[in-house]
Amino acid sequence: MTLALASSCFATELATPVENGDGVCGTNPVVQGVADLRCWDGQGRILLKGDWLLSYHSLEDDISYEGLAPVPYQWRKPSLDLPYLGKGIYTLKLLLSEPTINLGLNIGQAETTRKVIIKNAMGEEFLVFDAGNTDLGDHTLVKMRTHIILLPKMDRESEIIIHLNNSRSIDGGIHTTPVIGTVDTLTRLDQMTRYIIMSVISILVVFCVVNIYVWFIRGYSFTIIALAALSLLLALRQLVVSGIIYDFFPNLTSSFHLAIGWSTYLFGIMLGTGYFRASAPHLIPRWLVIFVNLISLIGIVIYLFQPLYVIQTYGLYYRPLTLFTTFLLVAFMVSGLRNSDISLRVTLVGGSVLLVSFAADIAFFHIQGYDPLVSNTSVGMLIFIGVETSMILNKYWETVQQSNKLSRQLKILNAQLEDKVSERTAELALKNELLETISKTDVLTGLANRRAFDIVVNKEIERNKRNNQSLVICIFDLDNFKIINDEFGHDAGDIVLKSIGKLLLDCLRDNDFPARWGGEEFCLLFPETDTDEALKVVNRVRELIAGMEWQIGEKTIKITASFGLAVWKKNHSFNMVFKQADKALYQAKQEGRNRVEASWLI
Repeated sequence: MTLALASSCFATELATPVENGDGVCGTNPVVQGVADLRCWDGQGRILLKGDWLLSYHSLEDDISYEGLAPVPYQWRKPSLDLPYLGKGIYTLKLLLSEPTINLGLNIGQAETTRKVIIKNAMGEEFLVFDAGNTDLGDHTLVKMRTHIILLPKMDRESEIIIHLNNSRSIDGGIHTTPVIGTVDTLTRLDQMTRYIIMSVISILVVFCVVNIYVWFIRGYSFTIIALAALSLLLALRQLVVSGIIYDFFPNLTSSFHLAIGWSTYLFGIMLGTGYFRASAPHLIPRWLVIFVNLISLIGIVIYLFQPLYVIQTYGLYYRPLTLFTTFLLVAFMVSGLRNSDISLRVTLVGGSVLLVSFAADIAFFHIQGYDPLVSNTSVGMLIFIGVETSMILNKYWETVQQSNKLSRQLKILNAQLEDKVSERTAELALKNELLETISKTDVLTGLANRRAFDIVVNKEIERNKRNNQSLVICIFDLDNFKIINDEFGHDAGDIVLKSIGKLLLDCLRDNDFPARWGGEEFCLLFPETDTDEALKVVNRVRELIAGMEWQIGEKTIKITASFGLAVWKKNHSFNMVFKQADKALYQAKQEGRNRVEASWLI
């Protein structure tokens, strides 16, 4: 609202003429190359609009012109019909009631090379402004910064002389009205304009940042990032068109100005059409988007590879085409208002306002030949992006609230589930531990079973490969155990096997690993043990077994065991070592049983 009031006050001030006792003075003071300002009281500002004296010469053809020319006006337009590539000197005689100081002149910005000279009544000339390289007319070196030109003391009769040199643009001539006034008045109006423009730009940048943030939070949505990109492009275009950017970077030239102007215009058209297509794909036909992208891409290619006047000439046709497609977009969106939900209706209405504002800017440029300082598109974009961003933030807030609610419910459910899972996990862990123990334990003897022995021995072999330590494997079985089963029964045999298991658990060292291989066969694993130490341990086990007795009824049972040992060597597999130990066991049986045989001694 504040921005709208400021704009209204600013527009009212610009439109207010300066009055003198005899009537209106300054409404149209330029006639026949003379600006009669003798009735001017020095307040406000005067638009130097009217016929100036022009001395023109074409750069490519031998065409010259001396005479009156309207300002603002372009050389190529019908009343002059001059080649747009040329040099021109505009002269305007100023008539003042008395010598005046503290005057300023504002000539606007243009891509042509320019300089301004003030000539006093004595014929003395003062260079008051030079955009650079006026004689050569090289647009790439033209500095785009324009500011309020401080004029020297103006006599009762003075001349304003503006030199132009246009070597590549179709916009030759003065296409913005020069303005004269007191420095204070021009400065105040200039500052007011800049405040309004900077407010518009700041709001657009804020909308851009907010939409980028929402884009990251809500996921990578094309419509949201397109809205952010449109805000940024329009802010950049407004910054360049208004000339504010050249206050910060005064050495920027027309090459930068044209690059930003055309790129933001062409890419903005494509991006905007894509945004409306993504927002309402059932309303905006695909062929319209393809058509807009095609003519815009042609413009980009022309700008990159052709002289400036080619893309400017193309623009004379491109702008009416985009104006036509804009009206088509509005028509398609209005047609869908009745059957759309409230959020889409808001988007369609806001989009229609934006497109109408954009159409007004296109029409303004086509008629005047330059962009307005505060574009209608910027104002329309503020309304549109403000509404769209508000809806996006509202949806985001609703999503956050719903997410928080679901999160709280989920935490409760998770807590309940975790309790149940913990209980169930504890039960399963206990059962799994029991199953693991059962799967690796011989139920009768309490020793590790064959599966467990395989796992341990393979781990030890891998560890010994790294550490290069000694590893001894022993196989033994009980001599003539079948006689005990046949004579005293399997229960007696089970008693013997249980006793052997307990003996092994009690007499072996902590690092030693006993296991029941199957039936009356047992295995012993001696990690980090040399062969001599392994022989000592095994012989002690053999002696303890031989000394055991079992009372079965009235009979006493005694038993012996035969042992075979093998040592693991690097690059040997378990099967190879086991076969060597089994061979040693067989040797012990052959030698009379109750013996210990080692493969390295055979």
